[in-house]
Amino acid sequence: MKQNYFALIALLLLIAACAPAPAELTATAEMAEAETQTAAPTKTATYTPAPTATPTNTPTPAPIVLFEDDFSDPNSGWGNWEDATSAIGYAEGEYSILVHEGQAGTTSFLTGSHADVQVQATIRLASGSALSGLACRTNEEESGYAGLVFGSAFGLFLMTDRLEPLAIGSFDPNLAQAGQDIQLTLICAGSDLALFVNGTQVGAARDDSFTQGGVGFIIISQEPETEVLFDDFLLRELPRGYAQFETVYGTGIPIQGANHISEGSDPGEYNNNPPTSGPHYGQPLDAGFYEEADLVEMGAFPHAHAVHNLEHGYVIFWYNCDLLDENGCADLKDQIHAYLDQSPVSKLVAFPWHASDVPLALTSWGYLLELPEFDHSEVDRFIKFNRFLAPEPNAP
Repeated sequence: MKQNYFALIALLLLIAACAPAPAELTATAEMAEAETQTAAPTKTATYTPAPTATPTNTPTPAPIVLFEDDFSDPNSGWGNWEDATSAIGYAEGEYSILVHEGQAGTTSFLTGSHADVQVQATIRLASGSALSGLACRTNEEESGYAGLVFGSAFGLFLMTDRLEPLAIGSFDPNLAQAGQDIQLTLICAGSDLALFVNGTQVGAARDDSFTQGGVGFIIISQEPETEVLFDDFLLRELPRGYAQFETVYGTGIPIQGANHISEGSDPGEYNNNPPTSGPHYGQPLDAGFYEEADLVEMGAFPHAHAVHNLEHGYVIFWYNCDLLDENGCADLKDQIHAYLDQSPVSKLVAFPWHASDVPLALTSWGYLLELPEFDHSEVDRFIKFNRFLAPEPNAP
């Protein structure tokens, strides 16, 4: 893999690491619950959703352990080698990857091919500085998926002839104290990816580029003579339908591109209503709640600004009061206002939209969630796992 792409990953995660970790979104739901206990609003919406079928819970088979390794046996299958850039091999009951150069990537993969798996290992930074983690569905060209951590930052990546971030962000630094071992878990199940730090899920992504392949370790050094030690490796095969993790939420919508168009021009028809990607103006909106009056000076296509926000990792609340009576509209706006005011997440926009089929729709880049009424738990879940899934998640 090309070294300059590893430097790109390092830059992305370094930016994420500098940002404060987002507070748990459950706090927002708790505040909302306390609010409704003191002043529960009366809903008078005229919108009536279609009835939905009651889901049937079907037991899912347990994962099957395919391989475990505490690295006490130097012939367990990982191998030893050394060249001018790195030294890799067994080291006193652990597995060591030592990189002699800075800004260099090194991998070690097991032979074999697997589809839906859970890959887990304990990781310890012995010296230097590095992004380190696990890989799944890798091939001979070292293409596949990677889940990496660096301080309190994480990233899920697609590895091909280029390296593309599928999801990046930061997590509570209390999950992984500096200088201590961390347990990292990477799940590859169908088109879903999930990353856990010490048993807590920190990120999710979705991609269907690879369906099977190898598993292993990957590190990207930030300075010379960086060593990362791996231990307690565990590989499990996941049964079809395994769902013991949070996935990217909502309906996936094909990406329509991210072209900039001149201010005031017609962006054309989007492939979804409301839009989840596509042509947009060069200036995004400021975060916050927008009324009809706020759009007057934005021209005929103010939503072309909002689509740019999606490219930057925002979640947009598209509210349609045409489907509600006066009291129902006021109630919906109040709930959205309260959520935006209390949420620790800054990248949120509320935007009036008359063309949707439901009173409230949430979009992130490439994903849609339609709601017949405001639902804190649904909104929390969509934001938690979709807000960083964008081409430019670190842009303001």
